Amino acid sequence: MLDELVIFDKFTDLAEAYIIKGMLETNGIPCVIEGGVLSSVYPTSLEFSMVKLLVRRRDLIMAQSLAGTLES
Repeated sequence: MLDELVIFDKFTDLAEAYIIKGMLETNGIPCVIEGGVLSSVYPTSLEFSMVKLLVRRRDLIMAQSLAGTLES
C-alpha cells in the first residue's frame, strides 16, 4: 500500500514536470512521469493532455513539503 504510486501533481508543461521530478529525485524521492505526449506537441490545459508526476504514497508528504519550499 505504501509503495502504491499516487499523483503528486499535474502539469501542462512537460519541462516543468521534469524540473520538479529532478528536484524530488535529488532529495531521494523516486518519481515517474506519466503522459506528456500531447502536451509537448499541443500545449493545452485539457485533462487528457496533462502530465502527471507520480510518487510512492510513502513519499507524498515529503514531496509536498519540498515543493512547498519552492513556492515560498
